[in-house]
Amino acid sequence: GGAIEGNSAEKNGGGVYAAGKFIMNGGRVSKNTCAYYGGGVYVVTTASFTMSDGVIGNNINTSYYGGGVYNSGNFVMEAGSIEGNEVRGYGYSNGGGVYNAGTFTMSGGCIERNSIRQSSSMVKGYGNGGGIYHAGGKMEIKDAAIAENVGGGVHINGGDTHFENVMIVRNTGNRPALYIDGDGQFSATHCTINENVVGENIVSVAGGSEANVRTFEECTISNNESTGMSYSNGNIIILKSSANVSFVNCRISENATKADGGAATVYCEVASLSMRDTQIEGNKSQGTGGVGGIRQSSGSSKITLENTVITGNIADGSDTSCGGVCVTTGKFVLN
Repeated sequence: GGAIEGNSAEKNGGGVYAAGKFIMNGGRVSKNTCAYYGGGVYVVTTASFTMSDGVIGNNINTSYYGGGVYNSGNFVMEAGSIEGNEVRGYGYSNGGGVYNAGTFTMSGGCIERNSIRQSSSMVKGYGNGGGIYHAGGKMEIKDAAIAENVGGGVHINGGDTHFENVMIVRNTGNRPALYIDGDGQFSATHCTINENVVGENIVSVAGGSEANVRTFEECTISNNESTGMSYSNGNIIILKSSANVSFVNCRISENATKADGGAATVYCEVASLSMRDTQIEGNKSQGTGGVGGIRQSSGSSKITLENTVITGNIADGSDTSCGGVCVTTGKFVLN
C-alpha cells in the first residue's frame, strides 16, 4: 500500500491535516512529527477520517497532544492499528496513541505500544493516556484491544464512553490502566482488564451521580499489579470524588498490591458502590495495613453487595491488615 511518511509540521498534523473527508483503506501514515497536535494525523472539528485498514505508526509529537492521532471531528476505525506513536511533552503529554476531543468510534483493530514521556526527564510513562486520552465528546469502542502502551491504557476526562468486548491489557507506566472522571456516561460490557503493571491504581473511577452510574457488566479484572506506594495510588480499583459505580456479574481476581498505609483490591472513599453476582477472589495485598478485598474509608460512602462472594484473598503486610472486608466508617450492606 501507499505511505505518508517522514514529514513534519511546526504545529498540527505531521503526516495528515484532515479538514475534509479522508478515507484510509490501507497503507501507512508513519514516521511523521509535529510540535503541537497530532504527530501522525490531525482531524479538525468539521472533518471526518475513516480507517478501514492500515497502520498509523511510529509518529512523534514533540510537545502536546496526540502522538498518533488528534481528533476533534469524527474518527472511525474499523480495522488496522495505531501503534508505536509517542508524545514527548513538558507536563502536558496526553494521548500517546489517540487524543480525542470529538467523536471516536472503533469497531476493530488495536491501539498498542504507544507511549508518553516527559522531555525534561525523558522517562517514559509520565503523562496521561498512553493509549487513548478522551477529553470530551463521544467514544465508542467494540471488539478491540488497547495493549502494551506506556503511560497507562485509557484516560477519560469527560464525555460519554461505551466499551464492549474491549481488552485493556499489558499496559505499563505511572498512570492507571483505566482512568474515569468527568460528567459523561461510562459503561463497559464483556471487557477484560488484565496483566497491567502500573505505578498507580489499575482502575480509578471518580464522578458520576445517582442518575449517572459508571457500570461494569460481565467484566474481568485479573492478574494486574499496582506498584504505587501509598493508599491513594496503590490500589487495584479506587472509587473516589462522589463516584457512583456498579459491578454486575464481574470477576476481580489474582491481582496484587504492594503499597503501605491501607491499599486494597477495592478501595472506596467518598463513593457509592454496588456489586451483584460478582466474585472477588485470590487477590493479595502485601503492604502494611493492606486489605485483600474491600476497604471502606469514608463516612460518606455506601457499599451494597448482593449475591457477591469475597474469598481466598490475602493480606500479609502487618497485624492491621485484613484479608476480606475492612469497614472503618460509612454504610456496608451484605445481602
